[in-house]
Amino acid sequence: MASGYPDFEGGKRRVYLTADWAAEVGIDKSFDAWNVAAASLALATIDYTVPAGKTLYIEQAMAQSRAVVAADRELNQIVHLEVYDVTAGVYYTELGGNGGCVTHYPVPIKIIAGHRVLISVINGSNHNCQIIVVAHGYEV
Repeated sequence: MASGYPDFEGGKRRVYLTADWAAEVGIDKSFDAWNVAAASLALATIDYTVPAGKTLYIEQAMAQSRAVVAADRELNQIVHLEVYDVTAGVYYTELGGNGGCVTHYPVPIKIIAGHRVLISVINGSNHNCQIIVVAHGYEV
């Protein structure tokens, strides 16, 4: 091997994809919450406190909405997604969409031990909707 280059073939160094790295060092975590008949401005919330000695890394969050009454499905199904570290007082994501939205974090959101995180979807429509919020990541 040429001088100055890392020894990827025989050494301990390795390049990981995010999912592979999470599997190597942490426990995959998936969260979800839903409200099957959310009125306008009602919400569904994931409420999680990171255990002592652990760190949570959030890699993805998504929200989805669908009108409860079939006749309303031609209307807008507006959602608002929030990822909020309550303990630190930091909003990491405020995102909206019609029918849903999703965000991937190239650098995962880091929530440290003892911190409480809320991941919420808010029904921004003027009619009742089924709403769901999902988050994925890993904990080490």
